[in-house]
Amino acid sequence: MSIILNSFKWILDNLVLVVGDYGIAIVCLTLIVRMFLLPFSIKQKKDLVKQQEVTNKINSIKEKYKNNSKALEGELAKYQGEYLKSFGGCLVLIIQAPIMMSLYGVIRSIATNEGTVLVPWVSNISLSDPYFILPIIYMIFMVLPTIFDYLYNKPKSNESNIKTMLIMNLIFALLISIKLPVGLAIYLITFAAFSFGENLVYKVFLKN
Repeated sequence: MSIILNSFKWILDNLVLVVGDYGIAIVCLTLIVRMFLLPFSIKQKKDLVKQQEVTNKINSIKEKYKNNSKALEGELAKYQGEYLKSFGGCLVLIIQAPIMMSLYGVIRSIATNEGTVLVPWVSNISLSDPYFILPIIYMIFMVLPTIFDYLYNKPKSNESNIKTMLIMNLIFALLISIKLPVGLAIYLITFAAFSFGENLVYKVFLKN
């Protein structure tokens, strides 16, 4: 973990020398890391889709053979290998987690009295946003995926679940961002914006 953290710190320091602004450097570093993880993230999405498909098949088999345990056991055995393979998405998520945690730790440890052109109304990126503009932006990006899924898939019967998810996402985003330093808020917004764009491209262009 320390190797990853030190590598990110070195990259961030050099990005600051190039772009001359901590806020822009944070955006660049976050995007670089997200682009590096993009193939893993796409694989994760594909594996999760496969896992859901296999789960649906297994549930159908259990319902069909619920009164015939011997036939049920034989049918489930056919999907055992396929079901285990579908858990690849979980492994990919484990690979990504320490990388993103290290990136978060690097940005959290920044000690500077400088501001950023990205947030000109705050003089120091170690301070929180007094006007709550960044938390509002982050909240928007947190609910956009749910709204897009609703509009794209057009579900017929789970509107109440979607509303509940929207409210929970809004509360979660508000709680974690309302007092965050500007540097970390920029990281979270960049991360959320990239994730939304990635999901958008995947579902519209790459899913099939």
